Amino acid sequence: MCCLRFENEEYTRMRKDLPKINSTVTYKDKKYRISSMNVLQKQAKLENKEEVLFVDFKELWPDKELNND
Repeated sequence: MCCLRFENEEYTRMRKDLPKINSTVTYKDKKYRISSMNVLQKQAKLENKEEVLFVDFKELWPDKELNND
C-alpha cells in the first residue's frame, strides 16, 4: 500500500500546476476541452466537436514552468 500512496502523492505533485480535466483551452485559435492528461508522457488530450488531439504540455503551455520533471 505504501507504493500506491507514494505514486498518488507523486501524481498529485506533477498535476499541481496543470489545468483541471474538462477545462477549456484555446489551441491554434480553436477552443478545446481537456478530456484527459498523461503526466508521465506530458500530453493532454484535447477535444471539440470537430477533432481530438494529443498535444505536448510544452506546446500548450510554452511559458509555464511545469513541476513535473
